[in-house]
Amino acid sequence: MIAALILFFGALLVVAAKWGINTPGDRAVVTRKSVPLAGNLTLSATIVAKSEVLVNATFSGSANISQPGYVWTIWISNSIIGSETSLPEGLKLVEGTLRTNGSYPVPGNFLDFHAKLQAIKDGEWVIYGRFSATKEPGFYMGYSTNGIKIFVSKGSILGLKRQ
Repeated sequence: MIAALILFFGALLVVAAKWGINTPGDRAVVTRKSVPLAGNLTLSATIVAKSEVLVNATFSGSANISQPGYVWTIWISNSIIGSETSLPEGLKLVEGTLRTNGSYPVPGNFLDFHAKLQAIKDGEWVIYGRFSATKEPGFYMGYSTNGIKIFVSKGSILGLKRQ
């Protein structure tokens, strides 16, 4: 009986280790982009349920663009090109927002938002944090973080990986 229990728990340990090794990513990932003249853009994602991930985007501005007249915008996109707020086809917004903006004075010189995304299709889906600052007349500055890849299989989020 004891030998059977040892064999059972040994097999369970091997299976658990195998699952950990085969996981394609982490449960939480953070990516940042720093531009000295503008500030810091951070995108983070954390798996919070079987098919849901919580995403946070934060921009912290430098003194150069924290003056009156600047409008900051941060958003999530499936691309680093353009100004569209969009998700990959395998994800949908279930709570929060994918875009926000503010003008000076932004409290504490930062702007942020939270979004809960749900996996609706299997695949590997990438999201990016995006930032822009505009000021009249005609000033525009924009950049993005590296991507965060979300691995989905059989309706479950298996892991996250910095792109």
